[in-house]
Parts: sequence; structure tokens; C-alpha cells
Amino acid sequence: MEIAFAKLLNSAVINCILSIQGVSSPSEDHLKLVKSASLSEMLHASEMVEMYNESADDGGPIFVTTTESAIADLFLRLRSENYFHPDELVEACQAFDDMNPDTLNGHGMMIDGYGNHSLIELNHGGDGAVKTVAQASSLQELMDKLHAALEHPICLN
Repeated sequence: MEIAFAKLLNSAVINCILSIQGVSSPSEDHLKLVKSASLSEMLHASEMVEMYNESADDGGPIFVTTTESAIADLFLRLRSENYFHPDELVEACQAFDDMNPDTLNGHGMMIDGYGNHSLIELNHGGDGAVKTVAQASSLQELMDKLHAALEHPICLN
């Protein structure tokens, strides 16, 4: 891989990662480039740019790089609409805990043997459900329902 392409790919990867955090919006060209790249290409580009010795006028580094896990996370997100980082699932449960402070032991997520995804109110022991708060046939559908309910609190069932 040539350094010029590595710089371009790394820039596109960083731009897409920042957009996930709500900091920027990726261009169509960046998104297309990142979607067409393999995970090994993205990791190699990041490594090349990190080792590339070019500095800005003030002597500081000119390129931003990130961790391998952040690149892998981006790679998975772009290839599966059902991929969510575990922290996002925890945050969704915590948001419902905050909305419903009188629950026994907070909220959790459950996937049954048929592939249904549910947000449940946990029992005292945290090992069972008092009730099902929301249910969907995919994780993406469940997260969409949860985000909508958090924006406009309504009955989910």
C-alpha cells in the first residue's frame, strides 16, 4: 500500500469514527472508500500513517490515528445493521432505569431461542423478568423502539 492511499484511507476511517460519536458527518466519498476496504487494509493504513514521519508547521503530528478496536468496531458497524457495541446496550438499559426509578432491579436485555429481542424489567435477583417492556424480532428493531420511547415516552407494548 502506498503512503498516499494509506493517508486517504486513514482520514476516511477517522472521519467515519468521528461521525459515530456525532462530531462530524462523513462525505459520500469517505463512506464509499471505507466500505470498500477490508479490515486488514484499514488497520495497515492506520499503522502506516502512525509511523509516517511528517509534521505540521508547529512540529506536531499531522495525522490522527485511532485504536485497532475502534477500527474493528467501525468495520462491523458498516457491515451489519444489527451490530451494537455492548456499551450502547448498557446505556439503553440505564436510560430506562433513569426513566423508571421505581423498578425492582433495573432493566436488561434478553434474546430468546426464536431470535426475539426484549427489554425486560429485572426481578430482585436480576436473573429473571418481572415484565417485558418491549419486544422485537431484531436488535436493530428493538433499539429503534427504545430510542423512540426515550424521545417520546409512551407505552411500548
